[in-house]
Amino acid sequence: MSLLKAVSRLCETKEIEMTSVEYNDIIHGRIDHGVNQLFRVTNQDLPIQPRESRWEEIQNNYTQGTAIIRMFEFANFKTLQFFINEMLTYQEKTDHHARITISHYTAEVQLQTQDVNDVTESDLQMAEFLDEIYKDTQFFSPV
Repeated sequence: MSLLKAVSRLCETKEIEMTSVEYNDIIHGRIDHGVNQLFRVTNQDLPIQPRESRWEEIQNNYTQGTAIIRMFEFANFKTLQFFINEMLTYQEKTDHHARITISHYTAEVQLQTQDVNDVTESDLQMAEFLDEIYKDTQFFSPV
């Protein structure tokens, strides 16, 4: 919510009359007049639940470094194909590539930045992207 909207909302909900000078002072932070209450967030306001990661940290036998790995299972070929195509497009766009093993309707994805033989922010961003794409495949209709 923008500060302008917050001040307008404050005026509406509390039926406060203010001069243009007071309004301007609130916008520029010179006085509060209860605006901070509109920006206060409580735990009840947040429908956010911490997500448990299904990625596991492993020692990569090929590079002797740390990697993260996850197995994705799909209901059918269509969902597997969508997931792989989205992953390949992402890899080309970011120039960051994963090790992928496909067996029937499962894909095992291993992420590691090979320049440093460790997990980096690029790997974590790709993992988050793949989690979102996988979640999307759960809404596909059966073939």
